[in-house]
Amino acid sequence: MPWLDDHESSIDLAIIDGVDIDDDDWRRVVSTLGPAGRLVVVHDNPRSPLRAIDRLTGSQTAEGFQARPAAVRDRMERAELRVEHQFGLLRSSIAPVTAVDLDAPRAAAAILDAATTRVGSVRRSALRVLARALGRHRGRDWFPAYLVMGRKGPAAPDARDRITGRIGYADAVDGEVVRGEPPCAIDKRHETPESADAEAMALQALVDLAVVPQLVRRLDPVTLRQQWIDGDSLNPHALRRRSAIRWAERAATLLADIHRRTVDTDGSVLVHGDFWLGNILVKGDKIVALVDWSTAHRGAASTDIDHLAETLADAGCIRADQISIIRDRLASICDISVASTSD
Repeated sequence: MPWLDDHESSIDLAIIDGVDIDDDDWRRVVSTLGPAGRLVVVHDNPRSPLRAIDRLTGSQTAEGFQARPAAVRDRMERAELRVEHQFGLLRSSIAPVTAVDLDAPRAAAAILDAATTRVGSVRRSALRVLARALGRHRGRDWFPAYLVMGRKGPAAPDARDRITGRIGYADAVDGEVVRGEPPCAIDKRHETPESADAEAMALQALVDLAVVPQLVRRLDPVTLRQQWIDGDSLNPHALRRRSAIRWAERAATLLADIHRRTVDTDGSVLVHGDFWLGNILVKGDKIVALVDWSTAHRGAASTDIDHLAETLADAGCIRADQISIIRDRLASICDISVASTSD
């Protein structure tokens, strides 16, 4: 680390990610920290059972330097750094990192459950076992990677909106930052201001509908802070035909309520834009949240029903030749004329 030799002033933050350093360099890094400086270390866990599952299922996992979780914490404490946060990481080369605060078990369990929506059945089962274990204060050593943050000086105030994790999906730019224990808010970063505008418009238009997250505030042109709604993620790829259709019918009933609340004189309504079972959270047999309004707009009442029926086929829940039959059934529940869905 040649830069250390030329560094005369103290620094506020140092990050070690992807490379191990010897004891001398470790001490030199710590010595550069200011009175309230922080050191962040990202490392892999060679004994992680999740890493073994990834190898068995053929998943590719990003590699960093390897160390046992307790060893990094001990090293920080020997350097008189107080361990402020330890996040368990699910990171790979094909998706943004999912992270959970190991000192926030309720938030961790909720985040891991949300992260299971778009993964294979083996990994989904493993993550659910891990979520249950964390709720019982076990499983801290099972993660394939960790981020450990140590700080000099007094403890930082434990704000109610402190970061307790991040949900990373393969199709997300940066993932969604979760705050609070238990989770109370989520910071969603959009790809464009227009996408953030669309979601903000929808949340404000449906502020009185309990299954739509409350917009807390807009942090910047592309980031919205929303209320966290606790629920189980639906994964249509894992649903049997009858169960998938039953959930689709409940979704159509919800859509009818949205249409009644937002219909305009020209017959247009608020359209979700990506209305499929994967954007629905449930508890028992009830829908508790409809999320991801980033493609919301005003349009024809049939738009979301058509998309819902087509995505049931895409997920393998119904055959392609059944799309029109299911679409008409859902349109009837939603009080949309069959003719309008066929145009």
